[in-house]
Amino acid sequence: MTERQQRRLAAILAADIAGYSALMGADEARTVRDLKAHQAVVLPMVGRFGGRIIDTAGDGILAEFTSVVDAVECASSIQETMAKRNAEIEVERRMQYRMGINVGDVMYDDARIYGDGINVAARLESIAEPGGICISSKGAATEEHCSSCSSLPGAHNLPVAEDDNDTTAPREGIDCSSALSELEWRRGAGLLR
Repeated sequence: MTERQQRRLAAILAADIAGYSALMGADEARTVRDLKAHQAVVLPMVGRFGGRIIDTAGDGILAEFTSVVDAVECASSIQETMAKRNAEIEVERRMQYRMGINVGDVMYDDARIYGDGINVAARLESIAEPGGICISSKGAATEEHCSSCSSLPGAHNLPVAEDDNDTTAPREGIDCSSALSELEWRRGAGLLR
């Protein structure tokens, strides 16, 4: 008899630094030092928003939240924090996270989570602009009806992936007809000058 897998619904945040490989190629020691300094500030933020870190391979972050509202608030706060940290750094050395958020069913054990919900969040992260957040249509539908999200900078201006499985090329599957573009979201949130 096979063991029954434990499952739950979760909001998944996937993030990584845009252009990290190029930064490492230019100056490995400085890049690692800068990444560690940013992580010392950013990683504790996940817990403050009710999430838990699942993995931090290299420059990546994989986090789980019980609430998509908390995931969006955390992502927004991290992007604002990183914009402030990057303000005094030369442009070619700035570290900007690309973030994807998905709500999906995951299998779990004591230490990890598994499943397509994570894969979709990772695909959304890969098509987000540097400094931006791309949220799945499932996540946006949940977040949109939460009154606490209306106070977030740019909360209703996040780009939404219309088809959570159509992430085959950058910007495909993004429906910005009812939302501002990521660039406008970042500008509206005060993240761009």
